[in-house]
This record gives sequence, C-alpha cells and structure tokens, in this order.
Amino acid sequence: MLQNRNLSVNDKKRLLLLATQEIERADSSLEPKEEERKKESKEDSKNASILAIHAPKDTASFLSLFNDPNGFKFLTHDYDPDSNMNYDKLMMQVREQFKEATAKYRIPKNLYALMSAFIYGGIGKDGKVRTWMDCDGIFHKENYTSKNWVEWSGNNPNVHLLSNEEIAKEILKFRSSIRLVKPILCDIISRQEAKHSNLIIQTNGLEKADFYTYVWALENGIKRILDDMARYADKTPNVKISFERSFSDDFSKRIIKITQLGSISSSIDDVLQKFKT
Repeated sequence: MLQNRNLSVNDKKRLLLLATQEIERADSSLEPKEEERKKESKEDSKNASILAIHAPKDTASFLSLFNDPNGFKFLTHDYDPDSNMNYDKLMMQVREQFKEATAKYRIPKNLYALMSAFIYGGIGKDGKVRTWMDCDGIFHKENYTSKNWVEWSGNNPNVHLLSNEEIAKEILKFRSSIRLVKPILCDIISRQEAKHSNLIIQTNGLEKADFYTYVWALENGIKRILDDMARYADKTPNVKISFERSFSDDFSKRIIKITQLGSISSSIDDVLQKFKT
C-alpha cells in the first residue's frame, strides 16, 4: 500500500499510524507472564548491541546538521560574518544538538564515538585520553576541549579556531571524515585498486561524488566487497564501479554500484550467507 502512487504522503503517514495502533492492541492482548518478562529483559540486555542497529536515513538526517548554522555547521566552517558566535556559544549549541539528535536518530556507533570524542574529549574507560579516528584510520588526540584550543579561543574571542593554522589542520581532517568531497571517491577506489591487483576495475562518474557520510566506514565497506570479489578474479576479473544520483522529495540517494561482470553465485544459500555477514 505504501508503494501506491495514488496515496498522498499524509495518507501513508495515517496508514502507518493505524497499523501501529493495531499492532499495539494485538500486543497488549498477548502480554507475557511476569517470569517471561524477566527472561526477556535479561535477553534484551544481553543482546543490546545486536538490537542497536542504525538507520541510514537517520544517519543522513544527523549528518545534515553539519549544513545547519543552528546545528553542527560551525564545528567545521568559519562563523558567518553577521554571527555573534563564539567558542562558548558554539560548544553549548553543538552539545545540546548532539544530545537531542542522538536521542532522536539511530546512527552508527563508530560515528557516535567520532563525534563524541571530537566535542567532549575527556578520558576513556582505559584511563587514556579519548581519541577519534579520521578517514585514513589515523587516531587524533586534539579536540574542542584540548587546552591549547580553549586558551586560543579565550585569547581570540569571536574568531573561529580555523584561523589558527595548526588547529585548522585537525578540524579539516575531522571534516574530511564526515564528508566525501570531490575527488575523494576516486582516491578511495585507486587505493583499493592497488590492493586488489588481480581485479580489472573500470569506473564511471566517481568524480561527481560529493556527500556527507562516515568516510572511513564507506571505504572499509568497499574494501570488504572487493576482498570478496578478488577471491573469484581468476574466472571473473572484470569489475565495474559507478556512481549515480537520484532525487526525491524527502531524501536524495547517492549510489555506489559495484558489479563483478559475468559472476554468478553458485546457490541461493551462498548469497544469503554473504548478505548476513
């Protein structure tokens, strides 16, 4: 029914609401016994990490806050000329927005850790200074709570930290970790091509890729796909990687399509196993 083009967006929302109410009514008539509740509670705690799966659209909404002056924009961009923003106001705004956004959106744990370490700093459970990992897999200790960042901000009120050349290097490294800019996707594929010399890779449209994402995780995903394809390179070495864009009213799509030409799976079980892992 949700695919029905004759239904308006409001009709679809209403449909989901009614369906949810029906499910809740059905659930309430099948309330588990007390001992079953306790058992389920233990299982829920045990499997919390498995159940906490992120949602791609939530991740897109979270990252869109880096375009919002009232969100995370000034973490990685200079203040607007007519803005009265300063370090203290920025930290208050960003931390409040982060708290609200992470309560509202389901984002990947590693993206949460990246952002949290960059704006809060502090000491980790191991007693060491918390670090964040950039798009190249390199760990950084510098963050918005670092002593030299705070002191420089105090000595330069209403001036963004990007005006400090050394600090700017760290901020821009963080920025390149949450946004894929032209021609970084080309660089990623070139690096992976060097690691998978038994594959013959042709590309199309990669230079057009420019969008917010957790860049390290994206490259890691591409690497894992090519690792698997390389196992069958003796029979099907040709791989095509293309970048496509599509637009809609609510979310735009950025599609990286990786195809091993001429490759056919041996069985549906093989396909399902790959999908699960």
